[in-house]
Amino acid sequence: MQTNGAFIRLTQLKDGSRIPCVQVWYLKVEQSAMERMLILIGIIVVIIGVLLILFGWFGRGLPGDILIRRNGVTIFIPIVTMILLSLILTLILNLLFRR
Repeated sequence: MQTNGAFIRLTQLKDGSRIPCVQVWYLKVEQSAMERMLILIGIIVVIIGVLLILFGWFGRGLPGDILIRRNGVTIFIPIVTMILLSLILTLILNLLFRR
């Protein structure tokens, strides 16, 4: 029986009785590959953070970002900035993990 990413099967014990056993699906990833991926993601996040601090354009807005200021309240919605970052990260990750 398959249930929400897991399946239940009956396991027979030594005394002959059967009990339900739940086995959850998981992704098998080689540990060394997972370690390399996490280190790479960490390095990319640090590089992006340093670039944002150095250039300081994040928060000021690119053309197309939404900035609303009313009655002492500021709302900044960086739509174009997030699209640009998404495209850059997609290109970088596709180049690094291309097989």
